[in-house]
Amino acid sequence: RSLNVSVAYRRLLRNQHLLHAAGAGVFSEWDLELLMLDAPTAQTPFRYSDLPALLYLKILLDGLPGRQYDHIVMDEAQDVTPLQFELLTRFCPQKHMTVMGDMMQGIFAHHGVRDWQQLFATEDYNLQQIPNSYRSTKQINEYANQLLARVGFAKNQLIDSVSRDGPQPVQRGF
Repeated sequence: RSLNVSVAYRRLLRNQHLLHAAGAGVFSEWDLELLMLDAPTAQTPFRYSDLPALLYLKILLDGLPGRQYDHIVMDEAQDVTPLQFELLTRFCPQKHMTVMGDMMQGIFAHHGVRDWQQLFATEDYNLQQIPNSYRSTKQINEYANQLLARVGFAKNQLIDSVSRDGPQPVQRGF
C-alpha cells in the first residue's frame, strides 16, 4: 500500500519472477517476454497503452477512486481491450451496461477484441445483433455483401441496408 503506483508498475514489468507470477494464466510466455522488453523506465514516459494497467494497479493498491455508476453506455467496444472493459465494470458494481460495437470496424490490429466472448466470458449478457447499416449507400452495402459472401460469411452475417441510394461502387486495379 505504501508503493507509488508508477513505481510499482515499473518494478512489476522489470522483475521477471514477479511478472511471471502475476501474469501466469493470463499472458503467454511470449507476451510476458515482450512486456519485459518494452517496460517503461524512470527515464521513459508512460504510453497510452500503459494507462489501463496503471489504473488497474491503482485500484488494486488503493481501492476504487471516485464515484460509481448505475449504468454505463459504451460505443465502439470492438476497440476496447479486455482490461479496459474490466476497469469499466469496476465503476459499475451491478454491471448494467449497454455495449455497442461492430467487429468488422475495429481500427487497431494490435488490441481490441475479435469476439464478444473475450469481454463477456464470465458475465451474464444478452447479445443483440443489429445487421442494419445507416452509414453507407445501398449500393456500397450490396457490394460489401458480395465480398463478405465470397470470403465465407453466412447470410445472417451480411448487412441490411436501410440507407439512401448512391452511385455504383467502381472497382479499380492497382
